[in-house]
Amino acid sequence: MVRSEMKGVCNVIIPSYTADLRGLNEAGISHDVRRNIELGFRGTLLVSETALTTDEYVRFVEVAVDEAAGEQVLFFHASFNTLEENIEQAKRAEDAGAEMVLLSYPPSFYPSSLRDVYDYTAAFCAGTSMAVMLFPVPLRGFERLHPAGIPIEMLEQMVRDIVERQGSHRHGGFVGPGVATSGPPTARGGRRPRPPWPAQRVWPPG
Repeated sequence: MVRSEMKGVCNVIIPSYTADLRGLNEAGISHDVRRNIELGFRGTLLVSETALTTDEYVRFVEVAVDEAAGEQVLFFHASFNTLEENIEQAKRAEDAGAEMVLLSYPPSFYPSSLRDVYDYTAAFCAGTSMAVMLFPVPLRGFERLHPAGIPIEMLEQMVRDIVERQGSHRHGGFVGPGVATSGPPTARGGRRPRPPWPAQRVWPPG
């Protein structure tokens, strides 16, 4: 469900594993969700960057959803290996009960321009009906394209072009727009023009 408002603070839950590291520790995951609720968090990101398989991640979501019983907003972490895999996992996570997305980019994603970053973001948002939160954190090497990684002007353009609602997400001193999608651009009155970001490494375009 896309929420019109997000108020409060969200936490992060890293999945617990069994002692032999061969599977998920579901009791540990449930404990973390209960503790999250006890401490008053509004929701949590269900972290996927811990070598989980796609099936393990879905089970992680299922366990968290069951324990939360509607008391938490649970974020799908879109940091799997490809755009297609992230879209598929978003659908599976939504079916399991996740409500929002924190958008990351695949470890192998190596854009040659800001246009590539925009296009990936637009394609992912078009592929999910969940709310999507942009996350401009300096971990992905985008700084070789622009000192800010993702320029503020580009974030604003993506909010205008791709999404319909806006919040905020703070991490490590960075503030990025949290954005809510409602399906592919064609479902919202036709595709909008492409913004002016050619395949170059400077901002703004010359």
